[in-house]
Amino acid sequence: GMHWAVGVVDFKDRGFRYLDSMFGSPHRNFVRFLRRYVNDEHRSKHGMPLEDIHSWDMLEEPLGVPQQRNGFDCGVFTCGFAEYLVSGRTRLFGQADMPTLRKRLAARIIRADEMWDDT
Repeated sequence: GMHWAVGVVDFKDRGFRYLDSMFGSPHRNFVRFLRRYVNDEHRSKHGMPLEDIHSWDMLEEPLGVPQQRNGFDCGVFTCGFAEYLVSGRTRLFGQADMPTLRKRLAARIIRADEMWDDT
């Protein structure tokens, strides 16, 4: 089957994040692949390698990563992770919030509206 997770290049904290609601750690080549990708993109745009890219590593999630308790909510968790990352909000959701997050996602798709609130 398929499984969704979020990989993040964090330029502010100069490292990588991996948010996975089912499995704790990324593929063993995750950091190596993202270092190369970021460096290749930087080189193509700026004509030189990104300084200190080899020191970039996995960043800890201070609040941990919420975990799903079934085999089918990974997509909703993944969308929730992405939403909170781009908004800068603290992730305060878990398995019990999936029905609400699912409805919010459906409403946003139907309305084609990127705005959302926490009510």
